[in-house]
Formats: sequence, C-alpha cells, structure tokens
Amino acid sequence: MNAFPTTLPLFPVSGALLLPHARLPLVAFEPRYIALVEDALGTNRLIGMIQPQDGGRKAEGSKAEETQGAAPLYRIGCAGRIVRYEELEDGKRFVVLKGVRRFRRAQEQATAEGGYRRFAVEGEEFALDEVAPIVDIALPRERLRRVLQELSVLPDDFDIASLFACGDEEVVNLLSILCPFAPSEKQALLEEPSSVERSRTLLTLLDMQAAASSTRH
Repeated sequence: MNAFPTTLPLFPVSGALLLPHARLPLVAFEPRYIALVEDALGTNRLIGMIQPQDGGRKAEGSKAEETQGAAPLYRIGCAGRIVRYEELEDGKRFVVLKGVRRFRRAQEQATAEGGYRRFAVEGEEFALDEVAPIVDIALPRERLRRVLQELSVLPDDFDIASLFACGDEEVVNLLSILCPFAPSEKQALLEEPSSVERSRTLLTLLDMQAAASSTRH
C-alpha cells in the first residue's frame, strides 16, 4: 500500500458516492474546482470526495459539483485518484476518479490559493480499503435481480447481464453509486465497515423502495 496523505483537497458533492475500487465521473466547472483538479494533477492525483451534511444544493446533473461554499461536511469521505482527465471545449474539466481509500476528515486547513477547501485527514482506520476487491461475499444475486427488475431504478439501456458478470463487491459498489438513493442513504453505504455490511444495507434500501413503490400502486 502507498502512504496515504495527511491532507486532501475536498470536492463536496451532494448525492455523489465514491467507494474504494469503484469509478466516479465528475465535471468541474467552478473556477475553484477547476483549480483543484489542476493542482491534483500536478501532485499525487488524489481528490477527496465528500458530501455536505445538509444535502446542499443539487446542481444540474447527478454528478454536477456542489456550490454551497463552506457548507458543513460529513466526517467520512473517500479519496479518489484521477485515472482519466479531459479539458472540454467550454473550459470545464472532465475527470474519472478511482476510489482508493476512505478517510475521516479532521481540522480544516488554510483555503488553497485556487479557492477550494483542504482538510487534514486520517485514513489509517480504512487501510484495508486498498486490499483487492472481494469476488464472493455470498451476495443473493437472484433476490437482487428480482428487486432491480421490480423497481426499474437503473437506466433503460443498462446491461444487467454485464453487471452480474462482475464480482460481488463490484456489483454492490456499482449499484450503491448508480441507484437513486438519498444523500444520507449514500452516506450510510459509504460508512459501512465492509462490503458484506454494505451489501446488506444496499438490499435493505432497495427493499424499502420496493415496499414504498407497491403501496403507491
């Protein structure tokens, strides 16, 4: 495992979930977050993803950046390494982050010259996040498939067969990221101590949505 940094720039986005080993696409359009991306590219390529505690203002698009400024943040986030970068014609920056390790935010540091927030972070308790994904966690795949078919929470063109060809942990991570859960529910998924507990919480949340859906019809 590589040494985990003690300070990270934070990119707060309500409803955007990054998990270890998973990938998350982002578009930076505010000058401060463009500066954050550029600075990260020039150093260790790491960005800390975290959610505002109050949910913040949801900007255009499910992966749009948060614009709440100094909104209070959740304590736990996930660091991602930039694995793809593109400067768009309109000046925005498109990046794909690959989740590395969760962290617990500590004291806020001086605001970066580019205007984004930086925090001291503690990541030792999450060191096992960097271990290879678990292929088999006894995920009840048929139950999960049935619930997904009942709810239709994924895009119409989403390839369910390709999803279930992945290992258990990857299935759980992808669904945790893609399903339209509330920010607090996304945070609960992030904070589960292991992929086994995360899979149970995921199924509980989907079952709750299925139950709510059935009462509306």
